Amino acid sequence: MTDADHTHDAASITGPPTADVDDPQVPTRHHDGQLCTNRAGIAHLAGWKPGNSVNVRASKDPDFPHPHGPKIGRELWYPFAGDHGVDAYLAILAERTAAQKAPPVKDGNPDDLLAGPEAADALHITEATLRSYIRRSVPHWTGETPGRPILPQPDVEEPRNDSTFGPYTHRAWYRSTLTAHHPGRPGRGRGDASGRPTTTHTP
Repeated sequence: MTDADHTHDAASITGPPTADVDDPQVPTRHHDGQLCTNRAGIAHLAGWKPGNSVNVRASKDPDFPHPHGPKIGRELWYPFAGDHGVDAYLAILAERTAAQKAPPVKDGNPDDLLAGPEAADALHITEATLRSYIRRSVPHWTGETPGRPILPQPDVEEPRNDSTFGPYTHRAWYRSTLTAHHPGRPGRGRGDASGRPTTTHTP
């Protein structure tokens, strides 16, 4: 996307489009006061491979998010919030795979403290999907949303700062915690990712 694309329809944009503060691979911009992402961002959050697959889903999946207004340059932008927003769509994708049985947590020392790629590997998911699971689980951990979270409450949760990504929340789980929570976790498949990432980087 060119700078010209970014400045099109400037009256409805608050500030320049930027990489999402939670995940640098998810482009975002404020459009009429709403935080939005594009199809590339939706694909990343859903765990789909880059390419035309997101365009095919946009044309064939009736639940695909609704864009917030016309194209800005060559891009359509989709709000995260709302009944037809990105978060709602990712939740639908998660529901579609919820009946699939998740593979067991990988064997290892129950006292292993796992974060980022290690936690994702133990759960047989990508790190992007782990961040998406965190996004969906946070409201349950805080008591804002009732029901069972996709992930258990972290055993370690603390603010940290990274020289590249800046401030972020470090979260880690003991392998035993993940194993105990395992039976209710969604399985692999389309729609594995079920929300926007909450953390940028877990060293």
